[in-house]
Amino acid sequence: MSAADRMSAALSAQNERAPLTRPLTSFGLIAIATIFNGVPMNYLNPDSEIQKSGGELPHWQQGGALQFVTFRLGDALPLMLIRDWKEERAQWLAAHPRPWTAETEVEYHRNFNARIERWLDQGMGSCLFADPEARQVLADCRMRFDGERVRHEAWVIMPNHVHVLFSPAVPVDKLIQAWKGHSARVLGKGPIWQRDYRDTLIRDAEHFANVLRYIRRNPLKAKLGEGRFTLWERSVDMLSTESGRHSVGREECCGQDVRSTQRSE
Repeated sequence: MSAADRMSAALSAQNERAPLTRPLTSFGLIAIATIFNGVPMNYLNPDSEIQKSGGELPHWQQGGALQFVTFRLGDALPLMLIRDWKEERAQWLAAHPRPWTAETEVEYHRNFNARIERWLDQGMGSCLFADPEARQVLADCRMRFDGERVRHEAWVIMPNHVHVLFSPAVPVDKLIQAWKGHSARVLGKGPIWQRDYRDTLIRDAEHFANVLRYIRRNPLKAKLGEGRFTLWERSVDMLSTESGRHSVGREECCGQDVRSTQRSE
C-alpha cells in the first residue's frame, strides 16, 4: 500500500470515529459542528442563512463554517488565457442558470475550476513563492492570528498560488485582504496578488477529508521538488508521506518546517 493510500485510509478511520454532531452558534449564525480528532468542526448548515457578497459567482460565508479558499499571484496566469476562459464561462453560465443540480455543479467545476488548477500547477508567472524566504513572510502573515481571528486546519503555499482550509472568526474577505495586503507590504514588490479569490464552504466530514487530501497532494501533483513549497496542517495522527511527516502533537510540513510560525498576537 502506498503512503498516499495509507493516509487516505487513516483519514477514513478518523471520520468514522467522528459521528457526533451538534449545533454551534458562530457570530449569530448556526453551523453544524462535528467532532473531528477531538475538536468541533463547523460545517455548512443547509437550513441556515448564508451571507453572500460579490458579483456573478458570489462569495459565501456562514459564520464560522469551514472554508476552502484559493488565491493566486496576479501574474500566475496569462491575461489572454484568462480572457478566453472567462468568455467560455460566461457562455456556459448563460446556458446553465442557477440553481444548479449536483450534476451541473460537478460539470462547472470540472470545466472551469479544475482547468484553472491545472494551469496554476504548471508554474507560470514569476512564481515568487518558490523562494523560501517569501513563503516564510506569507506563512507568518497567515499564522499571526491563528486561534483568534481564524483557526487554520491546513494550508499549502505553492510557487504561484495558495490553498487554505480554515474556520473564520471574522468576515473571510477581511482575512484575505489582511493576508494579501500585509504580505505584499513586507515583501516590498508592489501589487502582487490577483484581486479576487475562490472560496468553498465545507459541507461535511467527507468533504473536509477530500479537501485536506487535495492540499496534501497538490505539491506532488505539481511535481514540485523539496524547498519549492510549504505545507502546514494542524496535528493529526497520520502516517509518513513520501516527502514529509505528520505526527501527533506537532505541526509539520513537506518541504519546510513551519512550526515556528504559530503565534497569536
